[in-house]
Amino acid sequence: MFRRKILAMSQNLRWQPAFLGNRIRILIIVSIGFSITLASFFAFSDGSKAQNPNSCIACHSGLEARLSDPIKSFEHDIHKSKGLSCQDCHGGNPAASDKAAAKAVIWGYVGRPTTAQIPAFCGKCHSDAELMKKFNPSLRVDQVQEYFTSVHGNKLRGGDQNVATCVSCHGVHGIRAPSDPLSSVYPLNVAETCAKCHANAEHMAGYGIPHDQFDKYKSSVHAAALYEKHDLSAPTCNDCHGNHGAVPPGLASVANVCGQCHARQAELFQKSAHKLPFEKMNTG
Repeated sequence: MFRRKILAMSQNLRWQPAFLGNRIRILIIVSIGFSITLASFFAFSDGSKAQNPNSCIACHSGLEARLSDPIKSFEHDIHKSKGLSCQDCHGGNPAASDKAAAKAVIWGYVGRPTTAQIPAFCGKCHSDAELMKKFNPSLRVDQVQEYFTSVHGNKLRGGDQNVATCVSCHGVHGIRAPSDPLSSVYPLNVAETCAKCHANAEHMAGYGIPHDQFDKYKSSVHAAALYEKHDLSAPTCNDCHGNHGAVPPGLASVANVCGQCHARQAELFQKSAHKLPFEKMNTG
């Protein structure tokens, strides 16, 4: 309809009085041509967007819960809020409507990575300093490297597929910023996140670690400060054991670990008669 009106206007120009002049007629024709081009551009742009949705989301949304729930969880994921989508982690071609084409090897498609693959899977972005500057310049990029210094990382390298990796603590498709109260690594939630493994007797069998630590922690003065007073500076698991480089504090480091908060007591201990016997206990 719009184009027919434009063409009709251009035809009518022939019957305008001569005093309009050729220049005015040329200007009008150029304006009409520009309008047609602009209208065509926007129509094409809108049509392209409508015809090319993310095929990962379109397909998975109609599948059973096991495959569609990740789409729902991803709506609240911090990666989505930064403009990332399925293909940024899993590869594949989100513009392809055919399943085989979308998951073609040429697009670097990875479905569900194995436990052993997860650190590198997350690290392809989180260990890339240049890339991370575009999203969060303050975020450390040595976290994967540090992870492999931890008990978890060392056991994973030794072939133990039962240990915690990035997704065990942070989640998978619904990852939130640590400052988000709904995040699994928000201070109020850290102990419960660790307890998913460490309070599970079956899961911890064979490691020689007691599985009642979470129950003991909940009865501590630290937990009371955290849960009852909502003091987010109160220590929880990672404050003493570490985050990505989680290692239980040994006998030699207990005083120093506690001293990070209890500075006055640490100073007194260094001057006390207990320091020397304590050090002798740790020799050998």
